[in-house]
Amino acid sequence: MNLATQLTIRIVTDNGLVAKLYNPSIKAWFGDKGDGVHTGGPEDPRMAVIEVIPDEIRHYHQERSSLGVLGEVVAATVTGNTASPGSIRTITKQELSTVA
Repeated sequence: MNLATQLTIRIVTDNGLVAKLYNPSIKAWFGDKGDGVHTGGPEDPRMAVIEVIPDEIRHYHQERSSLGVLGEVVAATVTGNTASPGSIRTITKQELSTVA
C-alpha cells in the first residue's frame, strides 16, 4: 500500500499567528541572544509557522479495543488468516477543503 501524498508547505511569518500559536517552551530551542531582538519569544524574527497542506491524509483507524486486537492477532496466527483489526481511512483534498 502506497501512503505517499503531495504536500504544499508554506512558511508563515504573520506575527499575530505566531503569537497565537507560540508556547514559552519553544524558547528553549532558540534561546535569548541578548541583543534585544533575538529573544526566543513570539516577536523574535526567527519565529515562523510552517503550514503543511496535504492533498490527502491517510490514517489507521483501530476498530477494536487493544484486547480485541490481541484476540484477532492470536486467532489469525492460529488459523493462518490475516489479522485485520482496523482500516485505513483516506481523507481527500475535497474533504480537507471543507474544514479549512
